[in-house]
Amino acid sequence: IRQQLNLNEPDENIPSVARDQKNLQILRKKLAGLTGQLADLRSALFQEEYKEVKKAHGGWAEDQLKQETEKRVVKILEKLGLPTI
Repeated sequence: IRQQLNLNEPDENIPSVARDQKNLQILRKKLAGLTGQLADLRSALFQEEYKEVKKAHGGWAEDQLKQETEKRVVKILEKLGLPTI
């Protein structure tokens, strides 16, 4: 549209575009923060589930315990509708 109207002004000089870019930067920062929090929560969930798996299957090898724990964590996150990160 800008080419059809022969507007050569850079996008950052258009107030609505500049405002949208600023809002986008703010949203990206918020998303990065929330993603970090989700990763921390996932880690805590893994630790708690690992304890439960180890109680139930104490004779299993470390790899088996971790695999079973990972399966449980993924199921829980899926039930909550969260990404498995």
